[in-house]
Amino acid sequence: MPALAFHDCPAGPLKVGAAGTHKSAAGRLDDEPNSTPASAYLVGYSDVQKLNGAALVGPGLIDLKIFDATFDPVTGDVDVVANGQLTLPPAKSTFLTFGFMPTAATMQLTQVGIMVIKTHSAAQPDGTYITTTVSTVQMSLRIYEVKVNGTSLDVGPNCHTFENLFLTLNAEGDYAADTGGTFAGTVTIPRFADCGVGEDLDGLFTASISGPGNFMRMTQGPGCFPVPVPYQCPPVIPEPKR
Repeated sequence: MPALAFHDCPAGPLKVGAAGTHKSAAGRLDDEPNSTPASAYLVGYSDVQKLNGAALVGPGLIDLKIFDATFDPVTGDVDVVANGQLTLPPAKSTFLTFGFMPTAATMQLTQVGIMVIKTHSAAQPDGTYITTTVSTVQMSLRIYEVKVNGTSLDVGPNCHTFENLFLTLNAEGDYAADTGGTFAGTVTIPRFADCGVGEDLDGLFTASISGPGNFMRMTQGPGCFPVPVPYQCPPVIPEPKR
């Protein structure tokens, strides 16, 4: 998921406020004043460790609201917070369940709540900055249209993880909302619930999919800033990185 660095942008530039004027990241995305809107495409891969395979995730569109930056006059550090709303299409994938059974399924990741994106740029004695970026978000995961060895398996309308997935992705290398960048991290897939029609399939999907250490790498394309004058609009879809 994207994390924002402190960079100048030709349109919709970030404003720097006084230290301690950090805006709250709570609430709905469209209820946030004092922010700069942007949008971009996000695409990548998510591994399923137990299945020894990866699913293509996206491309999905992320809407961003970038809050005014804050500057600490004592340390020289700069902080930027943004909220995001990501909409992803269904992802169709085929794996070998338990290492030998070809299984195809459609996966739907849906954002729950608001994505919070934080960047901290620490001022160094030589005048440079060391920037770290972290994006956190919760996602629900549902699977459907399952076929095992070519035969449809009725998992019901609401076969999902019992709990939300908690995603924490860190920027790999340079990143800014206007230029985009790549982010990576690992996620734990919780156990499944409400799977199966006439038979309980929760245990099957939990045993074959759920667990820790599932690596995810997502790439954001250049951001589109619609105001005050459209810049880099419409957004373009980047190439995903493995």
